[in-house]
Formats: sequence, structure tokens, C-alpha cells
Amino acid sequence: MSFRKPTILAILLCVVLSVSAATNKDIEKLRKIFSAEYLSWHFDVEQVRNLMLTIQADGTWADINYIDTARVAFQHTVHLSNLRQMALAYKQKGSPLKGNKQLKQKFDLALDHWLAKDYICENWWNNQIGTPSTMVLLLYVMDKDLSKAQVEGMLRIAGRASMSASGARPSGDRAKIANLQAEYSLWSRNAPLVEESIRIIEGEAKFSGEENTAVTAEGSVAVKYFSGGRGLQRDYSFHHRPDRVNNTSSYGMGPINAFVNWAIKLAGTQYQFSEEKTRVIIDYYLDGQVKQQIFGRTYDPNTTNRAASTIGGSRTTVVSAYIPEQLMQLSDYRKAELQQVVDARNGNLDGTPSFAKFFWQTEHFAIQRPSWYASVRMFSTRNMNMEWPYNGEGLLNHYRADGTNYLSKSGVEYDCIAPVFDFRKVPGATIVQKATMPGENEVQKAGTMDFVGAVTDGLYGAVAFDFTSPHDPLSVKKGWFFFDDVYVCLGADIRGNDAATTLNQCKLNGPVAIKTAEGKQVKANGDYDLNDVEWVNHDNVGYVFLDPAQSAGLLNRDVVGNWQRVNRQTTVSREPIRDNIFSLWMNHNTQPSYAYAVLPTATAEQTEAFCANPQVKVVANTKQLQAVRHDRLGIAYAIFYNGGNVKLADGIEIGSDTPGIVMVKYAGNTVKSITVEDPTRKLLRMHITVNGKPSAIALPQGDYAGQSVTL
Repeated sequence: MSFRKPTILAILLCVVLSVSAATNKDIEKLRKIFSAEYLSWHFDVEQVRNLMLTIQADGTWADINYIDTARVAFQHTVHLSNLRQMALAYKQKGSPLKGNKQLKQKFDLALDHWLAKDYICENWWNNQIGTPSTMVLLLYVMDKDLSKAQVEGMLRIAGRASMSASGARPSGDRAKIANLQAEYSLWSRNAPLVEESIRIIEGEAKFSGEENTAVTAEGSVAVKYFSGGRGLQRDYSFHHRPDRVNNTSSYGMGPINAFVNWAIKLAGTQYQFSEEKTRVIIDYYLDGQVKQQIFGRTYDPNTTNRAASTIGGSRTTVVSAYIPEQLMQLSDYRKAELQQVVDARNGNLDGTPSFAKFFWQTEHFAIQRPSWYASVRMFSTRNMNMEWPYNGEGLLNHYRADGTNYLSKSGVEYDCIAPVFDFRKVPGATIVQKATMPGENEVQKAGTMDFVGAVTDGLYGAVAFDFTSPHDPLSVKKGWFFFDDVYVCLGADIRGNDAATTLNQCKLNGPVAIKTAEGKQVKANGDYDLNDVEWVNHDNVGYVFLDPAQSAGLLNRDVVGNWQRVNRQTTVSREPIRDNIFSLWMNHNTQPSYAYAVLPTATAEQTEAFCANPQVKVVANTKQLQAVRHDRLGIAYAIFYNGGNVKLADGIEIGSDTPGIVMVKYAGNTVKSITVEDPTRKLLRMHITVNGKPSAIALPQGDYAGQSVTL
């Protein structure tokens, strides 16, 4: 017997066939996984029975407006939701309507109506993400129960979620569209397009940005601050648009959701994601997403944009533990921290970490202690203030980035507050008080301020905001100085008539106790003008007025509003909403500065004790310098608006010949460490003197300009 030597062509053919077989095996495995996942979705059987009764002969429902396709309307999404409910009821194991012929007839009627009409919304998102998402689900759920014509029509619509679509630009939506493209390609067994799509999803685990250089007056080369670029930033915040508004907790979840959606399913296949990209996603999740959440459980209201004007976007709910659980399955990297997040979302807050973080690319500061969380939101020449009020949402958001300071202990302090919220009394912000708000086209504004930043060593921090309002004739130098059980808020050089700084506006929770020159009392519900205020306590939060003879206003009563005042979408109710609100503010008509301390976890008695013997000392509060120290902790902060010198504590004098923020940790008259930050993002280095001894501190550049440096 003789054997012929295999040719190169034969060998290559065997390799191709082997790879093809492996590919088909992986494709079929993945199809089954996605089908099972979609078939596990929840549906309401009684709602489906009602849909079967109320569907009309043409496949529509009478309570849906099929004519209006405007951005603020498009009630057609209800029709899509109905299709999802019906499909799940027909196919899900254990459903009392599984295989029901009448239900299938009604489903076909509704689906065929949509495919014939092919409704297009003025909002591209519905066309390229929203509607395709439903088509993809229906393909997996109904599968072989679909006719050839139905499949062709559904794939045509699903195909609008493609990388050639306008929404697939670099942004928070790019990963969502790639995810949909991967899913319908998988259903169609289009292996090359599956591969292309999932590599795009994996590739979104990257940083966005560019650096430009310029020659300084001294002839040295400095890297200008990064401007432009969508996506994940070097501080682990996220920008969806070139306006550089903070979209971390909204659009910023897109890349994470898409990555996790595929990463677990791809494990063990030829398509699985790399460890390197997995670590980028884990870092982004822990250092970006979680650090903009209250105890890692609920969303910080300071991170919401127009979503705050929707019920879903403003409702306080504990975030699902699904993402951190899945990330722990992918890698052992930072597993203990991910487990802590899971524990917190399951109700165990014993491991709540303390931290302070400044997102220098986004002008957002967050600080957490085991029993409280606070944040400060700002904007500058580098970032616009808020999202444009797209789709009729966020109509009154004009002042919600003007040095907003939210304080949370339970996470429900601001739950669904928008209908009754006074948008000229935003917590922490200094705002000109008028009877009306600017128009909705005036919401988004560019900042004119360079001096915006925060110094932090990762545990403590101070924030500086040399603020000029883009809406009203107003400017003020604002500073926040954070410790463990207290933080101090300063304002200096207030220029503007009828301005007020709001200490807080939140849900009323219990009695309001106050102390003025007239003594202590608990205020009945109502509206009050207060003079010579020493302190106010509400919900075991103390507000101590550090300036004498301070004039203040207090509201603690029922307020009436509605959702339509903040959101003009056609599905939004005009029904009156009532809620009990606590609001406390200071008036500045006769006093061009303010100083107050916030005690996040203090009873009225503890607030009074602090007022009698403050643990903090305001060292300076002028237009050149703001400084605060805490002797027991041995921490002092100084904000130099133009450079200068200051005696922070006995035997400790700090000087700077440039603008900047300095944090000093000390014991007695010995300096233990110095941390500095450049709010202007223009300096190559800061020149600091400590008791006359000079030190030049090199500052981060490019995408890292604005990050703190500790010696």
C-alpha cells in the first residue's frame, strides 16, 4: 500500500475546516446562552391577558398615540414593550400562556403592524438603539416561531444598530450599538461580524484624549490641558459628548454593561476578552462608577443631569449587585473591593470605605465616610455645566453645577424631589434669587472660570471654585474643606444683588431645631426669616453659622409641584405632587461672605456643643485666601487665589508664589506632608515655602493636569 504526501493546500484546508468547526461550535454555544438569558426575563401574565383583549384589528392599542413621532413623544415604545411581554408569555417555560395559539395570533398581528409601518422617531436613539433592542430580544425569544418575512423585517430594523450608524461615534452609545450588532449577528450566525463587533466592545476599555503642547514665556514646553474626546477619562470619569459634562453614572455605564454582557459568555471560547482589558473595566468600575455612588449603593444626585427630571432617573434605588458579581467571575483582580460593593448592595455596610476623590477631568469631588457621603459639582472653561435639555428633559437645570453640595446619609434625601424642588436654591450653590427661571435653551453654558479644582490625598480634601455665573451678574469665591465628622464651607467676595447660598434643600425628615440670639426652639412647619442664627439641626445634620449676625431663611413644610414643570414629554403626568421639604439658606444682601460648618451626623445637642467649642478654625476668608484648620486631626488647607502667605497653625507658615490649593498634615509645629493641586491646570510646578524654606513641586501635565501631588 502506498501513501501520498499531503499537499500544502490540503493542510490549509484542514486547518480552515477545523477553525470553522470550532467557530460554529462557539457560535451555537453563545446563541443558546443568549436565548436562555432573554427567555428568563420577567413578564406580567395579567398584563398580557389584557393586551390580548384590547388589541385592535389592525394590531394597535387605542391608548397609544401612533401619530406623534416627536422627540418628546414617541409613545410607540409602549407598543414595543407590549410585544416583549407577549413574546415572553408565549415562549417562557412555566408560563400559563406558553404555546397559546390565540396569543400567537395577537402577537403576529402587533408585530406585523410594526414591521409594515416601521415607525421612525425624531430621536435617533430610538431608531438605532431602542427599537433594535426589542427586535433583537424578539429574535432570540421567538426564534423558529417567526416567519421568514418577519425575520427579514426584524433584521432590517435591528441592522440600524450598526457601526456605520451615526450613534456609533465614540461615546457612551458606541458600545451599546456594538453590543446589539454582535447579538443580531450571532443570531444570524454571521461569525465574521460577531468577531468584529465583540472586538469593538473589548476595545472600548480604553482611555480617550489627546495632548497638545505650547511654549511658555520661559521657553519651556508645557502640555496644555486635554480638551475634547469622548469616553473614559484618565481620572475614571466618563464624557459622552464634547461638552465634557459628567456622564459617568449614565452613559458611562454603556461600555461596562456591554463588556460584562459578553465577557462572561465568551469565557472559554476563541473570542474571550483579555485580562488587560478586564482590568481596565474593573478599575473604571471601582474608581469611577462606585466612587460616584453613595456607599457604593445608590447614585449621587450630583452626578445626574436631565435624568433628574424623570421618575426613574431621580428615584433612589439600590443598584444591582450583578455587575460586581460578574466582574469577580472574570478575574481575581481587586476582588476584595468588588466583594465589598456586593456586600453593601446586599445591605451590609460594615466595610464601607472612607475616601476622597477629585475627578479633575470632570470638576467633580466626592468624599465618603462610614456614615455619610458628600459631593461638590462644578464647571469651568474646560467643562460645560449641564447637559442640554434633550428630549424635553431637565428644563430647570440651569444652576445644578454652580458649586452644588449634596449630603447623603440614607441615600433617600433627594428621592424624586424634582417636581417640588426650588431650582434657585440648589444645595451648596450661590444663586441670584428671582421669581422666574431662564428659558430651557439657556440651561447649558460654558464656564469662564479657570480656577476650579480640589486638593486631596485620597482620604481628605478641599475644593476651590472661583465662580462667575453664566446666567446672572454674580461672582463668588467658594471653598469646601472636608474632615471626618465635619466640613466647612466658605464664600468670599460675593458680587451680585439678591444672592443667596443654600445650605441644603432635601426631603423633610423630622423636627427642625434652631438657636438664635433669642434662644433654642423647634420650628413648626412653615416659612421663616431668621436673624442672628447660631445653628440649625435637621435629620441629625447640624448646620453651624460661623459668621456672626447671619441672616437666613428656613422652609419646612408641604410643597406642591408636578413633573411637567421639569419634563415636557407627553407621557409625563401633570397631576399635582405634594412633598414635605426642608430648605435652609443665607441671604447676602448686606454680607459679601459666608462661613458655615456642616456636621453630617450630629444631634441638636451635639450641634450646640460644637457651636460653643468648634473643632475647626477659619484662618482666612478673603478674596485672596481661604484657609481652615482642624487641630485635633492635624490637617489644614489653604486656597491661594493669587499666591501669598498664611500662618496655618502655631509654628507653621505656608507660602506660595502661584495660585493653588495646599493641604498640610502636621503634628505640633512639625509638617508631616504637603499635598498641592493647580486648579488652573496651567502650571508646570508650584513653588511652596514652609516656614520660609522653599520647595518646587512638579505638577502633573496633560491628561493628568489637575491631579494632586503629595510630598
